[in-house]
Amino acid sequence: NDLGGVRLCLPFAIHDTHSKLHLTSGVHHVWGAQALAYWRVRYIGVGSDLQRITRDQFLMASLAQEVKRSNLLGNPARLFKVVSDIASSLTTDNRLSQGALISLARGVQGLKLSQVHFVQVPVVAYPKNPDWVQWAPNATSLFRAIAHDRKLPARHRGGHHAHPRAQDRTATPESSRGSASPTSTSTSKPSSPAPLSHLSKKYGGISAHANVCRDAGAFAGPLGGR
Repeated sequence: NDLGGVRLCLPFAIHDTHSKLHLTSGVHHVWGAQALAYWRVRYIGVGSDLQRITRDQFLMASLAQEVKRSNLLGNPARLFKVVSDIASSLTTDNRLSQGALISLARGVQGLKLSQVHFVQVPVVAYPKNPDWVQWAPNATSLFRAIAHDRKLPARHRGGHHAHPRAQDRTATPESSRGSASPTSTSTSKPSSPAPLSHLSKKYGGISAHANVCRDAGAFAGPLGGR
């Protein structure tokens, strides 16, 4: 709502009674409540959380494009309003104050959309349940590189996504009922764009510069009628 809404581009109509979202196909300008409902939509496509993550990446890209278009980061009054609302909705450590958040936002003001990537944690099939997945071995390397601000490692060939019907439950042999979903991770490097070249292709994702109207693949499957 602080941004003035965000654009959604739907290849198919959505009628989801669980999220209470009903939108026709085509381009829509939605506000906070509908954007949140779209974020939560699960019962379309094949009902996979991996597909939902893909749709959410396009929503995040659309948000990033709106931030750029509206010059939010260059407007101190609007930026303070957004940061204040964000801070009231999050629990952070003591060092991440509103002032620190504002400094962080202004620090990426010159960042290009093509330098912001949304990637998925690499996953593999979970042998005990064909509808579940678990993090791939190279997921640890991905998180370690992000934590230490290093160039992300190349993705191994074995880290491809599991079958699209997988419900994206994180599972381990010790806990086959894990319910945490592999999350979509965003990362950026304002001063060194080279390490991010083709990052989204390696890990399965998009850059913030992506065409948000080209997400038909995230809707494919019998539950979505396609």
